[in-house]
Amino acid sequence: MPFRFRLAPLRMLRRRRRELAEAALAEALRRRDEVRGALDDLRRDIRRAGDDLDARAREGLLASEYQALAEHIARLRDEAEHLETRLAAVEAEVLAARRTLEQRHQDSEVVERLRQREYRRYIEEEARAEQKAADDLASGRYARNKNGGRQ
Repeated sequence: MPFRFRLAPLRMLRRRRRELAEAALAEALRRRDEVRGALDDLRRDIRRAGDDLDARAREGLLASEYQALAEHIARLRDEAEHLETRLAAVEAEVLAARRTLEQRHQDSEVVERLRQREYRRYIEEEARAEQKAADDLASGRYARNKNGGRQ
């Protein structure tokens, strides 16, 4: 009789939940990387705009031009603050997704240990059954030989 794990549906469910948690973590990491990249680009733009403002101010520029560049830099900084807030939120999502994945992994491991324990019992029972069959066969031969081949 082949081995059949009685909790196989639970094992499949736990495995599927773990896979979904892995996908959720991957998606959260992707979003985090995306926000980090956008924030890095924005910080670079702020530096360039500041350098441009400084260079143009040294050369001399109209007050209206200075005001426009300063407002542009202020908008970029506001956007950077917004992205930093978003990054913090995404980092929290990544942390939550990691914790969920760890829990799902532990849940899967519990069922896997049960399956292994049940499989070992199955192997032991199969070995005992084979030994019993071999013993019965040997006992039958012994009895036949003892009786001189008569039955």
